[in-house]
Amino acid sequence: ANRSEIGDQMERITATVPVTTPPSWAAQQQLLMQTLERSAHTFCDKYVRDDGELYWDDKFGGGSPDDFYEAFFSWPLVYLMGGGDHLLEMAHRGWEGVTRLLTRCGTVSKEYAHAEDQFHQSESDIFFYHLCLADPKNTSSQIRARRFAGLYLNEDPDAINFDPEHKIVLSPWNGAGGPRYLPEDAKPGMIRAGERYGLPTYELPDVQTWKDTEDDDKARRLGEVMHGRWEKGDVIANLALSSLVTNAFLLTGEEKYRDWVLEYTDAWIERAKANDWMVPDNVGHSGKVGEYINGKWYGGLYGWTQFHGWYNIQMTLTDAAANAYLLTRDDRYLELPRRQLDRILELGEIRD
Repeated sequence: ANRSEIGDQMERITATVPVTTPPSWAAQQQLLMQTLERSAHTFCDKYVRDDGELYWDDKFGGGSPDDFYEAFFSWPLVYLMGGGDHLLEMAHRGWEGVTRLLTRCGTVSKEYAHAEDQFHQSESDIFFYHLCLADPKNTSSQIRARRFAGLYLNEDPDAINFDPEHKIVLSPWNGAGGPRYLPEDAKPGMIRAGERYGLPTYELPDVQTWKDTEDDDKARRLGEVMHGRWEKGDVIANLALSSLVTNAFLLTGEEKYRDWVLEYTDAWIERAKANDWMVPDNVGHSGKVGEYINGKWYGGLYGWTQFHGWYNIQMTLTDAAANAYLLTRDDRYLELPRRQLDRILELGEIRD
């Protein structure tokens, strides 16, 4: 409101008491920032080569890329909060070093994971998002943001990851190499369950508890069943890709990125609505939920019945809703995580 709108209600507040001693919280905050700034040097001295690569023996392979990128991902965030310029420079060098290392190990191609599940890849991407936020005018980051998002807009002919007709990502494993399907002669690995999370399925008569999977033969048969179900089609974990494409929009302002985020998020919202707001965790290539899991809406890779379960799903839904709301200011997108949480609470039980 301006002065003419509020008339005599306008008041002027003037600070007249000098602050000679900063409050303790401010001093502690500065100490924390200084410690974080120094810790980057300490970490590099012990674990990072001069070229930005982590000390690593390539014979161990690349593994899951998130475990490498996560070593640096907070540095550009601390820089954004007021940390020293050296943090941004060191973060860029660290990203380049990890990417070079994982490319050599075969995990990364075209500077992005060759074929990874998005539960883990989205953790890797946090580092890149922070770099883009801290240094949005960096030309290399802008080029990479376009290229990474383009992997899901089918702009790379060698990486057709998305089916625009059914609005699905084609595989639980995807990336710069396109969708990854298990070859017919592949031997799926064993799946050993933990007591905390239970089994991904209880359909095998002699595999009914997590302790059963301590037996190699039973763990192998469980692996065969589940990997057959996780080989192709879309899974709820892939909704994390909304952040990758939103990042490209934030850097470029190009509408095609916003359109993709909304189209893909809307597709998952419709699937949730059709299932009484219990969002499915898998979709087949025909666009049918449960196509490869005997018609069940649960059982996909990193879905309701795998490690973490609801924890993974609600974080993914919240991220996607936040991205769509950021791009549209349409609060109906916030109904996706809200309605899902309501359903969970309705179905909950209190046990002694």
